[in-house]
Amino acid sequence: MIQCKPRLLLSALWLLTLPVPVQAITSAALDGTLLFNPQSKGLVNNFRVYHAFDLPYVTQTNIGATFPGETATAPISTMLDAIKNKGYTHIQISPPHLTSPSIQMMPPPIDRKDTDAQQAQVFQSSTTTPVQAVIPPYSYNGWEFAYQPLICVLDSNSVYLNELKAGFVAAGKPEPSSVAAYGVTVNGKTVGYRLGSDRYGSMADLVSLINAAKDKGLGIIADVVFNQTSGYMTDKPSSSGGQFHPFTYVAATGTALATYTWDTSVDLSTFFNPYNKNPPYTTVSWDYGPDLNTSSSMVRQMVVNYMKLLSDIGISGVRFDYLYGLGAADTTAICTQANAAGLFQSSTVPVSFGYGENDQSLTALASYGAVVPVEDHPLHYSLANCFVGGQSMSTLVMPTGIGNMTTATFSTNHDQYPFVAGEPGSGTFYSNSKNPNNPTDTILSQLAIAYICAKRDGNPMILRFEDERDTAGIIQRGLAFRVLMEQKNAPHEYMVALTPDVLLIARQYGFAVINRGSNPYTITQGFISGVPSAYIPNISSNNAYQEVLGLTTPTTGNLSAATTIPTSSSSTSIFTIPLRNAKFFVLSDASSQTAYDVTFSVPSPSFISNTYKTNQVFVVGNHPLLGNWAPRLDLLNGLLRNQNYYNPTATGLTFPPTWTSLPLRFPQNVSLQYKFVVANGGKITRWESGSNRSYTVSGTGPAAATPSW
Repeated sequence: MIQCKPRLLLSALWLLTLPVPVQAITSAALDGTLLFNPQSKGLVNNFRVYHAFDLPYVTQTNIGATFPGETATAPISTMLDAIKNKGYTHIQISPPHLTSPSIQMMPPPIDRKDTDAQQAQVFQSSTTTPVQAVIPPYSYNGWEFAYQPLICVLDSNSVYLNELKAGFVAAGKPEPSSVAAYGVTVNGKTVGYRLGSDRYGSMADLVSLINAAKDKGLGIIADVVFNQTSGYMTDKPSSSGGQFHPFTYVAATGTALATYTWDTSVDLSTFFNPYNKNPPYTTVSWDYGPDLNTSSSMVRQMVVNYMKLLSDIGISGVRFDYLYGLGAADTTAICTQANAAGLFQSSTVPVSFGYGENDQSLTALASYGAVVPVEDHPLHYSLANCFVGGQSMSTLVMPTGIGNMTTATFSTNHDQYPFVAGEPGSGTFYSNSKNPNNPTDTILSQLAIAYICAKRDGNPMILRFEDERDTAGIIQRGLAFRVLMEQKNAPHEYMVALTPDVLLIARQYGFAVINRGSNPYTITQGFISGVPSAYIPNISSNNAYQEVLGLTTPTTGNLSAATTIPTSSSSTSIFTIPLRNAKFFVLSDASSQTAYDVTFSVPSPSFISNTYKTNQVFVVGNHPLLGNWAPRLDLLNGLLRNQNYYNPTATGLTFPPTWTSLPLRFPQNVSLQYKFVVANGGKITRWESGSNRSYTVSGTGPAAATPSW
């Protein structure tokens, strides 16, 4: 969607100033989410998403570059081998439904300030008859109109049904007999989202891309916009009200332009909330266009039926744009219906996956935990504070982020990328140069990607502009390292800041070193002092480690010759990390290595009243995963309630008899000292009494605990 600088800054401020979120945010993790969790319960963290933003599907179009200086405009289908061979599992595409004409009806370049959908009524005149679109040469920022969907009459003639039939045949599915299953009936006509984009490709193009990607083992994630529509849906976007009607669309043929006809026989007034600009960024404000009334059962059914169409033709999942524009209650209702309809349930390659954009405070994210994975904006801001703001790399050992929900992790996305969404907010990536081609800003963002690739949890989502500019191979090597760690089911990371600019991330089966500094950093013998030997084993053995240079196949590492990294305390140089770069190493022989998932459980403390829903039990101890004796800012060491006990609107909630941690994965024989505590707002309010508990990681989990409080 269209971002703006003031909102970005406000979001950052929220995330930095609000207290640690309430316990409710963790409620989903044990059972997984309603959508996009087909493999197992708990967190999902083995997907890697290439965001093919603003690219056509299979046929070159005349839309041109996304911004001045951007040269990649080839269709996604031509890139599939390269995307797969870099280690990606999914491709996210821009919205595939019919929208405001994305090649605009005014001379280039487009100025965003003059094309706000609800204020620039170019397409819909003050009369009840729309003007015909006139298509000039492409303009920059036309992508923004792809996020302004049109609700259409789907059965005005047989054209769309024939498109559906052809698409289903190509997808290997039975032909539909009507369009009714993919819309809703209003005034005797079927209305809904119309698949096919004038900017990116037809339904046939999309199915062709889905099939080609599936042949490579890649899934397609479609961006969807359900909170608002195009401003062209109404004739009077003002507090005085207006008319709301769907469009009949006829595609361009030959030299004839596409036509959009407002069908005034179908009244969609109940589909929209009244015009409202205040408060901004809420479920009732027209921030980017007429706000859909998703509390309406008819609107929700229309949304779910469009998702059904995407699922039926082979889309692996969706990315909900502006998720909090829907609100938690409506998101839950929509995802509950989608889950009941069996949408996006594939557990075979390509596996179903998706997530929602939710740039809110950690506390606000609580209500979405049981519903759908979300983009980890809190971690994004932590990364920006470090790599751009200059905070010590030690802040990334236990960062503010979402540690107890399935997430898509990223350094920067299309809403924040310079020349795409306007000027980046102060302190965020690219805010220094405000130029996507600035080498320093590019490298800092790519080092943040190296970080999210090196850690266990989260699903890296990498914007194509970052990947295209990976001249140093940081992203390529980071993805390869992640692939190799996932193959070993490597444990959660043990992180140590070697200097304020250098971070070590150890995973037992390999390790990464990230140098943010403006000078090379030389690793010497003894550099791992303070890191448990289980996390960097056999380091003094001959030929123990190999450097990761990339992938030779989607599952095979391109590795250097094996080397020995002694652990003596001398100052002998072992290897050097160039300035603003990273290196990744894996064990040459990991056959003797074993790791285990460890969970911690306690009976629900009797003194925690249902009235105090911000209380949470934590396991704290002598390890970063256990918060180094404190609740982690991302709540990864929090104990959770089963999501069946969580209903944000219910009264008289009953706490479950047992609180359980997420599985935390440790190398065998790691020695832990720990205790259980109760915290409120991130501050410990009560410790269990008695001595520290002890556990050495093995195939047998820690003994059952009944703390005395």
